[in-house]
Amino acid sequence: FERAWELSKHRFARAQRSLGRHHFTKGDLPKAVESFKLALDINPLHSGIWFTKGVAEMRLERFQDAVFTLSRCVGVEDENSEAWANL
Repeated sequence: FERAWELSKHRFARAQRSLGRHHFTKGDLPKAVESFKLALDINPLHSGIWFTKGVAEMRLERFQDAVFTLSRCVGVEDENSEAWANL
Protein backbone atom coordinates (compact mmCIF):
# COMPACT_ATOMS: atom_id res chain seq x y z
CA PHE A 1 0.00 0.00 0.00
CA GLU A 2 2.90 2.32 0.64
CA ARG A 3 4.07 1.78 -2.94
CA ALA A 4 0.58 2.49 -4.27
CA TRP A 5 0.52 5.70 -2.22
CA GLU A 6 3.84 6.82 -3.70
CA LEU A 7 2.93 5.86 -7.27
CA SER A 8 -0.35 7.77 -7.01
CA LYS A 9 1.55 10.90 -5.96
CA HIS A 10 -0.39 10.83 -2.68
CA ARG A 11 -3.84 10.79 -4.28
CA PHE A 12 -4.94 7.15 -3.68
CA ALA A 13 -6.99 7.36 -0.50
CA ARG A 14 -7.63 3.62 -0.42
CA ALA A 15 -3.94 2.98 0.18
CA GLN A 16 -4.00 5.13 3.32
CA ARG A 17 -7.30 3.62 4.49
CA SER A 18 -5.74 0.17 4.19
CA LEU A 19 -2.54 1.25 5.93
CA GLY A 20 -4.61 2.84 8.69
CA ARG A 21 -6.57 -0.35 9.24
CA HIS A 22 -3.32 -2.32 9.30
CA HIS A 23 -1.76 -0.01 11.89
CA PHE A 24 -4.98 -0.01 13.95
CA THR A 25 -5.08 -3.81 13.99
CA LYS A 26 -1.42 -3.97 15.01
CA GLY A 27 -2.04 -1.47 17.82
CA ASP A 28 0.05 1.34 16.33
CA LEU A 29 -2.62 3.95 16.94
CA PRO A 30 -0.62 7.12 16.19
CA LYS A 31 0.27 5.76 12.73
CA ALA A 32 -3.33 4.64 12.20
CA VAL A 33 -4.64 8.12 13.01
CA GLU A 34 -2.15 9.71 10.60
CA SER A 35 -3.05 7.30 7.78
CA PHE A 36 -6.76 7.85 8.33
CA LYS A 37 -6.22 11.62 8.31
CA LEU A 38 -4.43 11.44 4.96
CA ALA A 39 -7.20 9.28 3.50
CA LEU A 40 -9.98 11.52 4.81
CA ASP A 41 -8.26 14.64 3.51
CA ILE A 42 -8.69 13.15 0.03
CA ASN A 43 -12.13 11.60 0.45
CA PRO A 44 -14.07 12.62 3.58
CA LEU A 45 -17.17 10.50 2.85
CA HIS A 46 -16.06 7.25 4.51
CA SER A 47 -17.99 7.15 7.77
CA GLY A 48 -16.31 3.90 8.84
CA ILE A 49 -12.90 5.53 8.65
CA TRP A 50 -14.13 8.55 10.62
CA PHE A 51 -15.43 6.13 13.24
CA THR A 52 -12.25 4.06 13.46
CA LYS A 53 -10.12 7.20 13.61
CA GLY A 54 -12.31 8.43 16.48
CA VAL A 55 -11.89 5.15 18.34
CA ALA A 56 -8.12 5.34 17.91
CA GLU A 57 -8.13 8.91 19.23
CA MET A 58 -10.16 7.86 22.27
CA ARG A 59 -7.70 5.05 22.99
CA LEU A 60 -4.89 7.61 22.76
CA GLU A 61 -6.88 9.81 25.17
CA ARG A 62 -7.17 12.59 22.59
CA PHE A 63 -10.73 13.22 23.60
CA GLN A 64 -11.26 16.60 21.93
CA ASP A 65 -9.99 15.18 18.65
CA ALA A 66 -12.24 12.15 19.09
CA VAL A 67 -15.32 14.34 19.62
CA PHE A 68 -14.56 16.24 16.41
CA THR A 69 -13.90 13.03 14.48
CA LEU A 70 -17.01 11.21 15.70
CA SER A 71 -19.07 14.33 14.96
CA ARG A 72 -17.80 14.18 11.39
CA CYS A 73 -18.75 10.49 11.32
CA VAL A 74 -22.37 11.22 12.20
CA GLY A 75 -22.32 14.12 9.76
CA VAL A 76 -21.62 11.62 6.99
CA GLU A 77 -23.87 8.86 8.37
CA ASP A 78 -26.39 10.30 10.82
CA GLU A 79 -27.74 6.90 11.84
CA ASN A 80 -24.42 5.52 13.07
CA SER A 81 -25.48 4.55 16.58
CA GLU A 82 -21.96 3.53 17.65
CA ALA A 83 -20.60 6.97 16.81
CA TRP A 84 -23.50 8.68 18.62
CA ALA A 85 -22.96 6.47 21.66
CA ASN A 86 -19.29 7.48 21.85
CA LEU A 87 -19.90 11.21 21.63
